[in-house]
Amino acid sequence: MDKYYLIKRDSRYYYFNNENSEIVRSPIHCFDADKIVMPNHKRDADGYLALGQYIYLHVEQRGCRTIVYPSHEIYDYLPAKRPPILFAQSPKSENARRLKQRICQNLKSYAPSTLWEIDRYIAGAFDNTDAAVYRLAAIAGESLLPDESETVEYKSCEDELNKPEILSSIGAFANHKGGKLTLGVSDNKSIVGCEKLISKYGSMDKFSVMLRNFVRQGTNTNIYLNIRIEFEQVESHTLCHLHIPESPDIVLVKDEQLYVRSGATSQRLIGDRMIDFIYNRKRYE
Repeated sequence: MDKYYLIKRDSRYYYFNNENSEIVRSPIHCFDADKIVMPNHKRDADGYLALGQYIYLHVEQRGCRTIVYPSHEIYDYLPAKRPPILFAQSPKSENARRLKQRICQNLKSYAPSTLWEIDRYIAGAFDNTDAAVYRLAAIAGESLLPDESETVEYKSCEDELNKPEILSSIGAFANHKGGKLTLGVSDNKSIVGCEKLISKYGSMDKFSVMLRNFVRQGTNTNIYLNIRIEFEQVESHTLCHLHIPESPDIVLVKDEQLYVRSGATSQRLIGDRMIDFIYNRKRYE
């Protein structure tokens, strides 16, 4: 926290200068009278903070963005009354619905600077569409996607399919409890999309046919018939979700390899472990 001098304003921003002559700017809405109580600070005839005052600020660097907001150790933040539109409707996709629910549950835990950004977006462009929820999540710092687990896995597949890895994941889910494999998400849960691959094969339908064909050719059962393939648009990217059911038969992938899920990974069983798995599976059938 540093003391800054208010040197300028325009229609959207205040500009502050510190003792090292470093200038930062902060949106005017961060200092609106109905959102922050700043005793002993003067305002001009239009209700803006008057120039020439010292204000204590926090300055944070988030990636390539600089976030500036008043110190809440000194000034009091007043939570805004959020319009009912935030809670009134349900987004279209399941991911967006879960994400919106999480944001609503976590509203009280966000930092004041994040709440200001959320309030500003809700008052302006938020319309309850999936795209709006994803944008709101980005503002709130919430991940769009759950962590990888024994029933959830991601593959990047931005430019090319890693078919052996996809087959091993499908086999592992089918030999376990089933699960969802999402194409177009990197290991750190960044959404990269698989629209380049879809374009390469001509359409979503043709891409789906290709996926089923290589699963049919790469496994020993008819599991490919029961895989449900869905596409989801997330902002400017397309994700492909493969819903793999638990198989009543043991699924082997190319070269007779056996995979099962272990936590958030697909593990290959060989030797005695493979024999034990097959024996125990057969015994309980």
